[in-house]
Amino acid sequence: PAMFPSQRGFEVVRHLGGGSESTAETSSLAASISVYARNFAGISEHELVHAYCTATFGWCGPDWFREGMAERAHHGWHKSVVSCSDERIASLRNLKPTIASILHQPVLATETQQWIDDEVLRCAGEVPTAAFELSSIDHLRRHYDSSWALCHFLGHHPQYRKGFQEYACHCLRGETCELADFVRPSSMAQLDAEFQEFVANLVNGYDMAKEPAAGKTKVTATVRTPAVPPTVSDDKAPRIPQEK
Repeated sequence: PAMFPSQRGFEVVRHLGGGSESTAETSSLAASISVYARNFAGISEHELVHAYCTATFGWCGPDWFREGMAERAHHGWHKSVVSCSDERIASLRNLKPTIASILHQPVLATETQQWIDDEVLRCAGEVPTAAFELSSIDHLRRHYDSSWALCHFLGHHPQYRKGFQEYACHCLRGETCELADFVRPSSMAQLDAEFQEFVANLVNGYDMAKEPAAGKTKVTATVRTPAVPPTVSDDKAPRIPQEK
């Protein structure tokens, strides 16, 4: 830990694989930011997005947006084609996340910071004896997976991507805003149905900009009407012979 400027930075890398620290004590623009990352694919890209947003805007947005956008940096900002690990795809199919569950998930940043602070107190000065494994943060990765899926879906969906970009701008400026006000789906049920179809069909190579699932799912209400006996017009009614 002697090579790190702080014990907290050491614990961040030890337990999470990467993280950043800011000298700012408020939400104002940071005076300086230290970024820590292990040599694992995607971690440095992820942490640099957090550092950039903190330095530029003073924060990274709500947790789902913060982590989802950082994960997009790993997979390619402008790539509408899915390219992620088989583990992530399997996790999402197993989780079957809804948009509501993602938007209202626990405050990851606060939870993670408290966890690391507890580790700093518990393991101060201790040298790790085992190699870092991503399985040690499975409880966080599930949230990262679902956040990435929603950000990728909204960021590349032909109907929703422009509104999502507008939401991102307002959100990062610290303005109070709701996702639905910018994405403008016909209904949140419609949006959620399309998102869940995206997750259900998720495979590497899936192109959000071209696949039929993008905007094809329709939420409809079935209206049942009582059966009405068929009517017979007079000219087709059977003729009954008249008695003479």
